[in-house]
Amino acid sequence: MLKRFAFLILLCFILVSNGVFAMIPRVQFPEWNKTTIKITDWDPVKGILTITVEVEANKIPIEKVYSKPYLQSNFKKSLPKYEKVNIKQGDKAVFVHKLNIKSNTSNWLEMDVRAKPDITGLKLLIRSQYTNNPTMREILEAEADNIKSPVFIGTSMPILVRDDIAMKVTPEIAFTPNFSHKDINYYIWFPLDSAESKTTNSAIKLFKDAIKKKNLKTVEASGENLIKRFETNRRTITFKKENGDNFAIPTKIAKEMILADIVCIRMILTGETEKLEKTYSSMNPSYTKAFIAYNLYAFFKNTNQKDKAEKYKNEALAEQPAWPLLINNK
Repeated sequence: MLKRFAFLILLCFILVSNGVFAMIPRVQFPEWNKTTIKITDWDPVKGILTITVEVEANKIPIEKVYSKPYLQSNFKKSLPKYEKVNIKQGDKAVFVHKLNIKSNTSNWLEMDVRAKPDITGLKLLIRSQYTNNPTMREILEAEADNIKSPVFIGTSMPILVRDDIAMKVTPEIAFTPNFSHKDINYYIWFPLDSAESKTTNSAIKLFKDAIKKKNLKTVEASGENLIKRFETNRRTITFKKENGDNFAIPTKIAKEMILADIVCIRMILTGETEKLEKTYSSMNPSYTKAFIAYNLYAFFKNTNQKDKAEKYKNEALAEQPAWPLLINNK
């Protein structure tokens, strides 16, 4: 139930941020902290997943900071809670959580991270941001005075742990190292072939069949056709799952992953890296970019281009650090 609820919240956020629903803008405090939550290590042999939480007092002092994880599949099990009384402005607290989890499973992780802002500092931020809006300034200052306990600054996120990697995604959008060519395994995304739209579903099957046959022309043609089918779904593409649930993915993300498949397969089958490298260098940091980096690393490593291989290995790990397959690949 928690997984569905969390996903619905995520989907609603995506839809709202893209203008699907018209909503009254929510009044928010100015940013008063910088919080990052990352999967930083994964040991599939011992079954230990490391989550690192950083809470930075980047704007004002912070107090009563704490971090506690909950696995959705075992919500009642008590996990360690880490705390820090005060963080000076410019400093940060770092909490490292070690979770026992089985390999080749997916879960949802509720990160209960909280902190109390310095009220004087928060009010100064409010006055700075709302200099020309005295009404809003007064409302937010009154709200600031009402903060008596730590405020939630955590998140709910999916986690997928496999023998090769651990990452913050659901299985449905996970790249897998199952495209083999000349005894090298590359990462490719295979979309579910259970789309609600029959035309989209047919296009997916054609694309996946082309990949299995390693027919570059058909991969490119069917991939472009699939992207057109995705575009007809507007904001999201919905897939049916065996357990009766539906899974929705934003069209923009699906298109990015299909394009990554096409350019990677072109490089793998032709041995020409220039176009893939240009595509990679033009991308912003993202989930997809890490797997393009891995594919470039694998290709250059196996063609004895050590400097380029090392470059892409380091860049892939910067995006996805909990990657035993890559870390242990000498």
